[in-house]
Amino acid sequence: MKNIVLPKIQKENGFTAIRLISAFIVVYEHFIILTEINLPILGVRGIAVNVFFILSGFWVTRSLYTSKSILEFYKKRIKKIFPAYLTVVFAAAIILVFMSTLTARQYFTDSGFWKYLAANISTLNFIHPSLPGVFNGEPVNGSLWTIKVELGFYIILPLIPFLCIGKKDNGGGYRCVVVLALIYLLSSLYVILIPYFVERYHFPSSIVNQLPAYMSYFSVGMFCFFFYEKLFSLWNKLIIPSAIILVLCIFLEYIWLTAFIEPLVLCFVVMWIALKSKPPFIFAKVYDFSYMLYLIHYPIIMVIKYLC
Repeated sequence: MKNIVLPKIQKENGFTAIRLISAFIVVYEHFIILTEINLPILGVRGIAVNVFFILSGFWVTRSLYTSKSILEFYKKRIKKIFPAYLTVVFAAAIILVFMSTLTARQYFTDSGFWKYLAANISTLNFIHPSLPGVFNGEPVNGSLWTIKVELGFYIILPLIPFLCIGKKDNGGGYRCVVVLALIYLLSSLYVILIPYFVERYHFPSSIVNQLPAYMSYFSVGMFCFFFYEKLFSLWNKLIIPSAIILVLCIFLEYIWLTAFIEPLVLCFVVMWIALKSKPPFIFAKVYDFSYMLYLIHYPIIMVIKYLC
């Protein structure tokens, strides 16, 4: 990859804590929603998922620049994503035969079983999210939709630095700002316009939660990577206004704020927590199991729901 000065990130940071807390938020809110148990809920699981996209924008871009080639980069990404993902998909498909209303023979010979495997192996989970006779036809794992978004980002990522870096840019010049700002703007417009087209012209609702809707989050993560040294000294100045605006975005639920402002201020808050605050001791040395927790929690909750 093209030479670039990599950000010098201190070893003691809060990135693992942020990932784990975000994963636990998703698990907690999914548990309440799916089981309909009477517990308080803030409705911030979407923000928790967006945090993962911001961190991917930062860390996966770093992974691209620490790779010797694009081929090596993709090998690392495949190794990171697919072993755990495919294990969860196949494990659910096999184990949930015991939750099916069909016999084992009917279950494994039903076309729905093979459609589920094909759709989920390809990460196109929305095509066939259920297994035959399981959970009354409800999705087996409603969290897997984010994987295709993540993979989509991996596919287009190598093109973005190519557009960003001119002859005089070292990954952090005017051209880079323009490219990332354009991506951010187009993504924000997608968030605003696509739901309108879905409602007005009856477009498939599945197009709402696709890669373009989340490129604003990936792009601000990339922005923090390219401009890390310049931004590091500004985090303390940015945190208070960013936190206030983020709270307003969450509670006002105004689409224009959510689309155009929230990704940026959420990124600033996340980066301040990760780099300027001391992570809780419990998270300081712990293994980052957030990805596996995110993958497995949904079907486990569904099993609990239908057994209780």
